Amino acid sequence: MYKNELPFLNVIRGSSALLVLFFHFFVFFFTDQDMSAGLINAEPLDLVDPAYLSYVLAIPFNIGHLGVAFFFLMSGFFIQPSLEKYNLVRPFLVHKFLRLWPSYAFCFALGLVFVFIFSQLREDIFPYSFDHMFAYFFWTRDIFHYAYIDGSVWSLEIQVKFYIFAAIVWYFWRHRFLEAMTVSFLVLCAMGFVLREYGEFEESSYRYLVYNFNKDIKYSLLITMGVCYYSYYNKKISLLKFILLGFLLLGCFVSPLAQYSRPYLMNAYYLGIFLFGCSLFFTNIKQKSSTYAGKTMDWFAKISYPLYVCQVLPGYTIIYYMLEKGYNVYLALFTALAVVFPIAYFAHEKIEKVFSRIRIEPSK
Repeated sequence: MYKNELPFLNVIRGSSALLVLFFHFFVFFFTDQDMSAGLINAEPLDLVDPAYLSYVLAIPFNIGHLGVAFFFLMSGFFIQPSLEKYNLVRPFLVHKFLRLWPSYAFCFALGLVFVFIFSQLREDIFPYSFDHMFAYFFWTRDIFHYAYIDGSVWSLEIQVKFYIFAAIVWYFWRHRFLEAMTVSFLVLCAMGFVLREYGEFEESSYRYLVYNFNKDIKYSLLITMGVCYYSYYNKKISLLKFILLGFLLLGCFVSPLAQYSRPYLMNAYYLGIFLFGCSLFFTNIKQKSSTYAGKTMDWFAKISYPLYVCQVLPGYTIIYYMLEKGYNVYLALFTALAVVFPIAYFAHEKIEKVFSRIRIEPSK
């Protein structure tokens, strides 16, 4: 839709997946061995930190969350064009389901195969129950409080809820969609703050639901900023309204009303918001697709979603197995990359593109 008009969005799309991939493989794998090993039921390894790690950790923002910031902002930017095209709730949600779920289901199922093979090679048990996997397949893990299996699903869980909520708001207030979304999330954010700070819940399950509610609302504010960018760029709102709504959304996102996040994480979101805005306002920045670098980034942009959802389980099983067998850590890391990229490309070509061709008639 905006590929030719705003080619820099391709850089953002490709960068979002690459930043998350780099973080998972080259940073998180070393800094949080308990969790990365626990995802595939392996024992934490006693590893020597690679030479580059101290330099990466000295960066005053989290690289992975910068990629997530781009992911959320891009989702917000493109949601209103989809709503305008499909007009009503059902066709819009069907479109989003076909856009997201088939590729995710393939990548997650293939990841489970890698974990199963990994378990068999180590003569260990397969670590996930059927209901755990089922909840993951349909993005309800957070609702039922299941442990993580991979590191990408939490953002998809938030995004899917946002799409459903946005479709409902569009049904009732399409002519004031951005304003209605902004007011709705400001109110919900205030409700979450009251529940978090003043609610007295003896049951841990209720406390978890409140925590989850606050997390969803916090990141929904970020996605709504993407909607705000879209509305201003397409001259649907004035500069004054853009500044006002953006100030309200950003102010709430960084204020005590929203669930607290460490400055190291929040800095990544501030930077993501700034860079995303630059990509829209400085439209004279052009990416030359005919160059090698341009074609490479176009390719990363095309496979960005499958790459985002396919990386953790295949990658971590390969890395852990090779390290347990005594291989060099860099060889293990680059072997994992050599497997993950073809998986993402296959998922894009044979699944994502196929389902994107399914015609959904817009509602009149």
